[in-house]
Amino acid sequence: MRHPVAPPLSRRVLCVLLLLTHAGACSQWARLPGTAEDNVCAPQIHRARLVMQDGSEVILRDAQIRPDSIVGKNVRTYERHAVPTANVAYVDSRLGWTQRTAGGIAGLAVVGAVSALVVVFTARVFTSAAPAPTTH
Repeated sequence: MRHPVAPPLSRRVLCVLLLLTHAGACSQWARLPGTAEDNVCAPQIHRARLVMQDGSEVILRDAQIRPDSIVGKNVRTYERHAVPTANVAYVDSRLGWTQRTAGGIAGLAVVGAVSALVVVFTARVFTSAAPAPTTH
C-alpha cells in the first residue's frame, strides 16, 4: 500500500496559491503625471487604464492620447474605442518590472527545489518505514 505524501486536493491548492502569489509580480499600474491633457505628446501606451471623472474605468490597448480624445482598442472586444479627454480624470499605464519578474522566477525556482526535496525525503521515509514484503 502506498502512502500519499499529501492528499491530492491540498497539493493542488498549495500549487495554485504559490502561482497566485507570483501572478502580480511582473507588472503594475503606474499613474502618468498630471491629467490626460498634460500627456498629449506621450508615446503610444501598450495598455492604459483610463479612470473617468465618475470613477469608472476603461482599459485600452495601444492607446494614443490626443488633444480631444484617447484612442485605443478595448481589451474585451478588441474594437477601436475613443474616449473624450475631458471625461478622463487620470491615466494609468501598465509597466513591467524586470526586477520583480526575475525575483518571481527565482522565488518559483526556490519553492520548486524545496518542494522536490520535501517530496523525495517524505517518499524515502514512507518507503523505509513500510514492512518488508514477505514471500508465501
